[in-house]
Amino acid sequence: MYIQDYGNPEAFGSYGFEPEVVTANVKPTNITMEVNDNVKDVVLMVNSHEHWEMESSKITLDINLATTDYNKFDITFKSEPDVAMTKVPNMSTMFLQVKVDSNIRRDTNTPNNSPIVLVKPYYSLELGKDYFLNIPIIDNDGDQFHCELSTYLEANAFDILLKELKKENVLSIDKDTCILTLRVKHSVFRIGDCFGIPVTVKDYVTTDTVVGTSTHFAYNTLVGRVTVLMYYNVTGDTYPPEFVTPTPPNNQKYTIYVGGDFHVNVYAKPTLNSRYELRLCITAPALKFDNCL
Repeated sequence: MYIQDYGNPEAFGSYGFEPEVVTANVKPTNITMEVNDNVKDVVLMVNSHEHWEMESSKITLDINLATTDYNKFDITFKSEPDVAMTKVPNMSTMFLQVKVDSNIRRDTNTPNNSPIVLVKPYYSLELGKDYFLNIPIIDNDGDQFHCELSTYLEANAFDILLKELKKENVLSIDKDTCILTLRVKHSVFRIGDCFGIPVTVKDYVTTDTVVGTSTHFAYNTLVGRVTVLMYYNVTGDTYPPEFVTPTPPNNQKYTIYVGGDFHVNVYAKPTLNSRYELRLCITAPALKFDNCL
């Protein structure tokens, strides 16, 4: 609807298809119109306070594999930033890409499923605090995955920023646990700063297997990779509530059966005496939030 209202098929960005050809340099073909006609969006999360929403998009495309070498290709995405990036002042275009290997895996008898990364698109960070952010990841093939800060083309315009933050020892990521550490020091950041951090997630088979005509060795040969981009905004003190017992610990995994009920009680207390305590009752699968005073 937004695209129709503004009459611009690239209102949200442009998509490109780039076949992998070893013997030639191939430029991406713009497939934005085809993507717009074959995409299904589902809203996963809405934050009315910070004015953002998170969506999942499923895109179904017909790919001519005869144009590729070894049935491999890239899907690229370019867009303009929604807000000015104070930490990357000269950035005018953001870039993401995903590499696709459509060959059949002998262990699953299907093409590889890339890792599904369920990060929030936007984070508010208080100046002077340290953050340890879990990056939730699902791999439907049961592969092992590693996380790293993006580099080169995958980092694109954020490459210099990432190098500076790592040099200042305020940014790192644990490749095995996929926990992103961000220390919002006064010497590096200031209130109002806005920036992005791209993270690349790679998946590796856990047993030796053949993909197409190539042998992939367990925990050694890369089988897929995806890049995600997260936005950050630096604020002053916001005095967020503190979660208390019997709230379950963070980063829990639950098995939810179709047709069944799922219920978790989340308790919190205010950090300012002028605010009142609130109990959030989170119910799945609709994830309905009820304010239980």
